[in-house]
Amino acid sequence: FAYFTYAFLREPEGESLFGAAFSAAMLVCVKETFVITGFSVLLALLVADPKRFRLAVAWLFRRWRLFCLGLFGALSIIVYVYSAAFRWADGIYELLAAVPQWIGRSTSDVGHHKAFGYYFFDVLLQGEWTLVWSFVFAALILGTVLVLGAARSEGLWDYKRLAVFFGVWTLVSFLIYSFIPYKTPWLVCNITLPALLFVVAVLEVAAQSIGITKKLPLVILTVFSASSLYAALPLNYRSLPIPTQAIEVAGSLPFGNGNPFSYVHTEAEALDLVAAANSYWEEHPSARALIATKGYWPIPFYLRDRKANIRYLETSDLDRFEETNSIIITSSFEKWSPEGWERQVFPLSNYRKLALYLKRD
Repeated sequence: FAYFTYAFLREPEGESLFGAAFSAAMLVCVKETFVITGFSVLLALLVADPKRFRLAVAWLFRRWRLFCLGLFGALSIIVYVYSAAFRWADGIYELLAAVPQWIGRSTSDVGHHKAFGYYFFDVLLQGEWTLVWSFVFAALILGTVLVLGAARSEGLWDYKRLAVFFGVWTLVSFLIYSFIPYKTPWLVCNITLPALLFVVAVLEVAAQSIGITKKLPLVILTVFSASSLYAALPLNYRSLPIPTQAIEVAGSLPFGNGNPFSYVHTEAEALDLVAAANSYWEEHPSARALIATKGYWPIPFYLRDRKANIRYLETSDLDRFEETNSIIITSSFEKWSPEGWERQVFPLSNYRKLALYLKRD
């Protein structure tokens, strides 16, 4: 999407317009974050070259038929995907409902709420520190080149505009995602992708401005890639398999609180629920269990060896299942209190609790 919109900014024509329309449709089909991506890219285009931006908009008004054709094509792709090839009309409703639901998470889904500096301090500085400092260094280089006005050839100015475009895209995305309370570590890719492109564009600007050989940017990128790989290995692997033996990765931390990308919703106490259920099964191997709430994940994973004894059914009418089950797991909000049953409450996550009922002899 960024490629085709920038190509359209440089030279408005039907090919880049239709490419932008197709890629915009793909953005909508992939993730609700297309709203942020679209806004960030368009604002970056405006800042990078205001004059060409106005000319491109004027071109769209003059060629409004082409614009409408591209819009129709994009909408057709979106409808085709979400309706399962025009066979499921409810999919369109799901699409229209998805965006306001996602926006609503900013206030409702408190389990994902993080501080403003989460992406910078907890994710980027810990897991992507080489990119952070490379971005800062590249910004200083670009600022120096722009202030000094070195090598004002049209070709170099195109690279400068491209670097500004990537830089603004990065900063706008970073600010928006940081401002939104709902945060997850994988969304940081919406920041790191334009940041990487910014660093590469600035290296090209620096190479042409100073007149150095293009081998230097290649050397810099090689060092950057090696350092990034070195930083990423401990966050993903305990050891690296090779044909003869496995090489242990020093400082390995593929999961846990020290890994900024290891994002686990489950509270440690949830494992106590699993232990209590398994302890009951050791005494009553044939006991049947009912999971009576939809908010049960990841209980099925931990009780996978007992799947033959478990039934999943969202219900609040637990009296119906009292005779046929010896274990019942439901929301802690259910105030069911039958005789002969033991009730224990366990936190499943930082905003959800489950009640475990065990039938006692």
